[in-house]
Amino acid sequence: MPGQPLCYTRRLSPDDFIAMLFRRLTMKSANTLTRVLLVFALTSALYGTSLYNYLLFHTLVEVFIVIVMSSIFFLAWNTRSWMEDSYFLFIGIAFLFVGLIELVHTLAYKGMNIFEGYDANLPTQLWILARYMLSVSLLIAPVWLKKRFPVWPMIAGYLLLSIVSLWMVFSGNFPACYVEGTGLTNFKIVSEYIIILIFAASIVTLLVNVHSFELSVLRALILFLVLSISAELAFTAYLGVYDAANLIGHLIMLVSYFLLYEALIRTGLKHPFDLVFRDLKRKEAALLRSKADLQKLFDSSPFPVVITRPSDARLIKVNQAALDTFELTAEDIHNYTGLDFYAKPEDRAKVLDKLQERGKMQNELIEFRTKTGRRIWCLINITPIDFEGEFGLLSGMADITEQMRIQEDLQYLSTHDALTGAYNRTYFEAELDRLQKGRRFPVSIIMLDTDDLKQINDTYGHARGDTLLQTLTNLVKDILRGEEVFARIGGDEFAILLPHAETKAARQVMTRIKAKLEQYARENGAIPIKISIGLGVANEKEDLHEALKRADANMYADKSVRKGNTKPLGK
Repeated sequence: MPGQPLCYTRRLSPDDFIAMLFRRLTMKSANTLTRVLLVFALTSALYGTSLYNYLLFHTLVEVFIVIVMSSIFFLAWNTRSWMEDSYFLFIGIAFLFVGLIELVHTLAYKGMNIFEGYDANLPTQLWILARYMLSVSLLIAPVWLKKRFPVWPMIAGYLLLSIVSLWMVFSGNFPACYVEGTGLTNFKIVSEYIIILIFAASIVTLLVNVHSFELSVLRALILFLVLSISAELAFTAYLGVYDAANLIGHLIMLVSYFLLYEALIRTGLKHPFDLVFRDLKRKEAALLRSKADLQKLFDSSPFPVVITRPSDARLIKVNQAALDTFELTAEDIHNYTGLDFYAKPEDRAKVLDKLQERGKMQNELIEFRTKTGRRIWCLINITPIDFEGEFGLLSGMADITEQMRIQEDLQYLSTHDALTGAYNRTYFEAELDRLQKGRRFPVSIIMLDTDDLKQINDTYGHARGDTLLQTLTNLVKDILRGEEVFARIGGDEFAILLPHAETKAARQVMTRIKAKLEQYARENGAIPIKISIGLGVANEKEDLHEALKRADANMYADKSVRKGNTKPLGK
């Protein structure tokens, strides 16, 4: 990361960088076109969402921003021991706390109705607070390009700053930023221009320290700041929190954070030799020129390095870091080839082709199994070398297992309910739209509601209610097939999607659910879990959302019948 110069032939001056940046921006490569199309598709989709429900649009944009910020923190945190300076870690810590305030801003937005007693002024204040913290943090971050700081005091400082700032906002001691019926206050508008100036100053500090950054990362950081300035200009012009200027500002922010994702998260996971392990690249370059440097790297490198014979992939030399990573002993070198630990046959075949061609391979993400079967991911670089008079291939690896697990966790959290482990409403609605466009009709939808959950929470506590929801989820999932989707779409409401299921099959599923709950109560001596249940069936290309409404109506009719309030509705 910054502070660890890449291998390059000359140092760039600010003028050189600006000229190179202009040339890169005007290059019309297929890769650039793909990214432009991806950004256009993403912004278009979210713009369409805003036409349907602006609150949903705002929430999706802000959640994406929070995910990017938190991911940057996790990447910085898990690579901090390899950094020669604290620039990236400082950015990560700042983004963590700014992301938390952004999350509170999202929850406080007009229409969410989470913080009662507050109007649209609250999210506007939280927005200004987050942008001040972000802009100032980016401005002072270059201070740590050649320095390190004590981590926990820095975290404590940001935590204290966040707590005090949030207290000021919620207690009414923070200046008003928005007045209902009038619009933005002078304080808010002036603050946006101050933040713009701070962002501009941050661009200057990046150009001054141009030699400390990898070019693609520096380019993306500057574009992020330029787009952030554009977004701030848009946020000085709106009158209502749902109007066009606010929409434009959020779309620009979406693009800016996509660039930040490309520069730091995607690059950090796919090209860590370029972004994080630049010191290792310098050592590998020296290794190719000197046998002494090769031996030194093998003895001291904390990264796995392996030399193999191209003809049969036999191991010629393995350093201690590689032995530790793959859980081997020195004697194991004679019992394995360099291909024995590849988890996927297609990866093994791809690398074998490179070995036989005596060719290079750069930054390939490979899944391995260690000697004990443990699953790990490494990025691997393969380079031909002359080793003690024998041709060999040098494989340098970076273990990014922790980063991949963080990515998997983030993906899981984005589609699953944290309490029950069932799919969440976002995933359910996406699957509903996917089925609508497919050919798997008829599709049955079962709505399910847990009865008396509020009474259980009030009587026995929320922990008891949470346990009930978890038990219900596990029991229902036991009787469903792999293609059937079970999702928690509300506090005590669940929905089941049954592709290729007509009314008879769906009613059999409903019967099995009730029987499963009764069986559980008998076998465990527990009070039966009471549910209300309803069914809606969509035939060929019928709108699934209409079927969902019918299922919901039938569920509430069932609830009324169970309480003796009315007669059941028809199918």
